[in-house]
Amino acid sequence: MAAAEPAAAVTITMFEYGFTVDGTLAAGPQVIKVTNVGAQPHFTLLDRSPASITKEQVGQLLELDMSGATPAPDSGLPSPDEFVPVAYAGTISMGVTEWVTADIQPGTHVLLCFIPEIGTGIPHAIQGMYEVVTVGG
Repeated sequence: MAAAEPAAAVTITMFEYGFTVDGTLAAGPQVIKVTNVGAQPHFTLLDRSPASITKEQVGQLLELDMSGATPAPDSGLPSPDEFVPVAYAGTISMGVTEWVTADIQPGTHVLLCFIPEIGTGIPHAIQGMYEVVTVGG
């Protein structure tokens, strides 16, 4: 007899090269369902940004990181060192689901996958596998 799935507030679906979020992440403790429908392994890192950030700015931070640079003080970009890890769903294969718990604070959060691309070794986040999510109070 199969066990019942845990009740999840939100489902995060991973694929090449992105995320979809079904439901609304809310502030407070919760269970998050994470599913990989992509052909490659993926993981989900959920980080809280120190300030409001756009998807374009996340891309700029990733490009800077790949070149070994850091944001200039007057760039309007937060330092990557100021992001706070909130939740992590480990590496999972296609068709696999994992449930994680998180106590999420209000603010802007970023979903990321840094698994290296098969063949090139380029992290998935550099190829666009990141998403910005706002969590209300």
